[in-house]
Amino acid sequence: MSRFRATATIRIRVFQIHENAGRGADVFTTRCTRPRRVAHGRSSPGPRLTPGRLVPRVVAVRLLVTVFCLTLAACTAQRPDRAAGTSPDPQCAAGKLTGAGATFQQNLQARWISDFTIRCHDAHVTYESIGSGAGIQRFIDGSVDFAGSDAILTEQEQQAANKRCTPPVGAGSAPTGQALHIPAVGGALVFIYNLPGVYSLRLSPATAAGIFQGGITTWNDPRIAADNPGGALPALPVRPVHREDSSGSTDVFSRYLSAAAGASWRLGIGKELPWPGGSAAATGSAAVTASVIHNPGSITYVELSFAAEQGLPTAALRTTSGTYVTANGTSVAAALSSAGAAAGQSDRGDLRLPIDYTPDDPLAYPASAVTYTIVCARGNGNAELLRSYLAYTLAQGQLSTRTIGYAPLPDPTVSVARRLAASLG
Repeated sequence: MSRFRATATIRIRVFQIHENAGRGADVFTTRCTRPRRVAHGRSSPGPRLTPGRLVPRVVAVRLLVTVFCLTLAACTAQRPDRAAGTSPDPQCAAGKLTGAGATFQQNLQARWISDFTIRCHDAHVTYESIGSGAGIQRFIDGSVDFAGSDAILTEQEQQAANKRCTPPVGAGSAPTGQALHIPAVGGALVFIYNLPGVYSLRLSPATAAGIFQGGITTWNDPRIAADNPGGALPALPVRPVHREDSSGSTDVFSRYLSAAAGASWRLGIGKELPWPGGSAAATGSAAVTASVIHNPGSITYVELSFAAEQGLPTAALRTTSGTYVTANGTSVAAALSSAGAAAGQSDRGDLRLPIDYTPDDPLAYPASAVTYTIVCARGNGNAELLRSYLAYTLAQGQLSTRTIGYAPLPDPTVSVARRLAASLG
């Protein structure tokens, strides 16, 4: 449990009046080092002033004492933001920790780092949102301590990362040369759009596929109208915007449409896709979001927190049950529940969750995802700080997910992830 003690200053002002002249002086400043009860409505006597002091005769002495002694969690109560069942605050470690990768994690990493470094003053943690692909490459190059990625490492990336994680000869035997995936948080890939006067939009997987492959070119197309009976759709040109960098969001987007749209989706799966010529593109989630904001008729895919941050509408997606579901903490949690139930370390020793993009639950958001922290099992530059930071993100850090558009990991997943994070060396 974190213990905070705030000391307060007692300032005593003595107003001394000598004959016809008034004068005030700050007499002393001291510190309150432990909680005290102060009886309200009582004033303590002033200090005795003897002849020979600065003022030969004191007509009146007025003593003002204001004491604020705050003791947080050190006396009796728990911190009010502590949820039942979470583990205590991690043991703080000093030093520097660097990460880079998925923009999907951008807003949450900013919150986590701020909260963690407030608790751990000697820790300096940074995270650069440059896209999953670029973050993975920096991790492989050894220029960051961890990578954030919405996409599982490819076999080629895994081999390169394992090589990076191999400690020098003689540094120990078990286990070595292994890059691990540790789930960080759940989230939702949403479709944000800019259609003047349209505040509710429903999309089936086949319709979304048609939009981003260039097969649907106007917003009043019959296929969009079929998803939105009774809705007034403008005759604006459709302007799809995609990520031009190597993106984990693109990987999630393509996996969702490949699973849910079936043969209607023809661009494949991956962090980079063979987009149709002439389509708009931008680097990073913030940039594609800005492109939609400034261009009516635009649509793109981003993590939910970017939509929430800008107050943008998101499309409801059709499920296999025929319902249309919007993304929120409840619908994402429902989608990830099956993945949480299957949580367990893989034969590689890490934790990769199977995501079902066609869930049977009619209340589950189908384009839900888990984003990962990629680290070395052994050979980490500051293993103590890495364990401390991950312990925080998998405990108290999960409590801040819902407030900014993410979803906490299922309990079974968190339990396995915590054990894996604690084993890092």
